[in-house]
Amino acid sequence: MTARTTTARRRARGTAALAVAVVLATTSCSGDDDSGGGEEPTASPSASSAPAPAEPTAPATNARIGQVEGTRISRTTRETLLRQVVPIVDAWFDGAYVGGTWPRRTVGDAFAGFTAGARRDVRRDLKVMTNVDIGERITAVTVRRRAVALDVLAVRRKAAAVTARVSLTFTTTGEVARTETVQGRLFLTKGGGRGWKVFGYDVSAGEAGQGRTR
Repeated sequence: MTARTTTARRRARGTAALAVAVVLATTSCSGDDDSGGGEEPTASPSASSAPAPAEPTAPATNARIGQVEGTRISRTTRETLLRQVVPIVDAWFDGAYVGGTWPRRTVGDAFAGFTAGARRDVRRDLKVMTNVDIGERITAVTVRRRAVALDVLAVRRKAAAVTARVSLTFTTTGEVARTETVQGRLFLTKGGGRGWKVFGYDVSAGEAGQGRTR
């Protein structure tokens, strides 16, 4: 079988891109202190609306806070970011690659946590951002590893932008039987009262150790 390799890049768009550019221009220091004050965060609609993983017995996502640039953020803020952002990544992992029953050709609410612009981009990158091209030829998916690290850009002790570094490894069975990996970055911003949203991405997907083209 021919090795497949594809990378999808859809980065900063529209007002979300402008917001991140302004934040980058106004930051002055960096830190990753786990202690201290900071705002008391509120719950995010994005976290509550994201579907739960479809396979409870599958490995849980190994989630952590990575680098923090700008000002320091409190431990409470870190924990809240994980509660708000990780479900967005999980909804994508499950809806696009590993959740539900197989064979199938749908992705459900995989991109509920993406902006309208990012969802339009995804339509052109479905062979990388989902399993739709092979979904009808596989009978089961087993998750081997799923992880996300959140790199945070903070201003005045508040998270202004997040880059989610993601890694997913899974094995498929059926007509298409192999181990695949998905890795890359999701770029998120918060605004408009809608919680965190993915506005861009830089993702590659492929057979483990080889890559893939879809």
